[in-house]
Amino acid sequence: MNTSLQKISRLMPIISWLPAYRATWLWRDLIAGLTLAAYAVPVAMAYSTLAGLPPQSGIYCYIFGGLTYALFASSRHLAIGPTAAISVMTASVLGSLAAGNLADYATMAALTAGMVGVLCLLAWSMRLSSFVNFISESILLGFKAGAALSIAILQLPPLLGIPGGGSTFFERLLLLGQQFATANITVISIGASALLLLLVGERLFPGRPVALAVVVLATGAVSAFGLIDHGVRVVGTVPAGLPALKLPLIQYHIIEPLFGTGLRLFPAFVCGEHCRCTYLCNTALLCG
Repeated sequence: MNTSLQKISRLMPIISWLPAYRATWLWRDLIAGLTLAAYAVPVAMAYSTLAGLPPQSGIYCYIFGGLTYALFASSRHLAIGPTAAISVMTASVLGSLAAGNLADYATMAALTAGMVGVLCLLAWSMRLSSFVNFISESILLGFKAGAALSIAILQLPPLLGIPGGGSTFFERLLLLGQQFATANITVISIGASALLLLLVGERLFPGRPVALAVVVLATGAVSAFGLIDHGVRVVGTVPAGLPALKLPLIQYHIIEPLFGTGLRLFPAFVCGEHCRCTYLCNTALLCG
């Protein structure tokens, strides 16, 4: 392999490993891919909802993120896609800037994602990955605890079947307490049953796609027993096909606040990915 090809293969490892791929691996890879896709689709829609975007946005992120990762990365043990913490931070920061305008919100989200991507490329070009080693455990613990509380307070209203609301943690907590008396027992039963099945299934069947089975069972129960009429909300119709690829409409009056948003999300992205990689390594998986 000549020097130029070696440099290209370091940038795009697929050039090196794809010619060595064996046809006998295809069937198992296909099963693994289908299993991951069946699990990733509802997760992607959930993360998209956390970010305040249409459900299909998360699916697009999984598709294009996975294809890009296959070209430019080498680990066989990672699945690339949206994360809960970044989704929550995106919603909390952009919600006030968009002022309820869904079209502007989607544009701002796209621009922010692009800015964070540029910052990641700059960090990669300057070989700044070693700085992750200087992130203290206290910061990581605080980040994970804060993200967990933010995600929980956002997910409790739909789990209880109440509207929720508020823009800060304490506002949401106060509204949750005020609306608790109107909670929907059917919605609570579905949510509690799913959580119980997840906990029991992970203990009894470790390493199995328990979450996928719970999603299938919950979907079947909602459809079979007509639980939509009892207040159980569903995603509804997701637009078919892929979106038209185009650059977001740049509005100069939002560039400055969005740049600040991107700068705040970038360290959160780094901390979040470091936390996830630490978790993967602690469970005997390899980080690429």
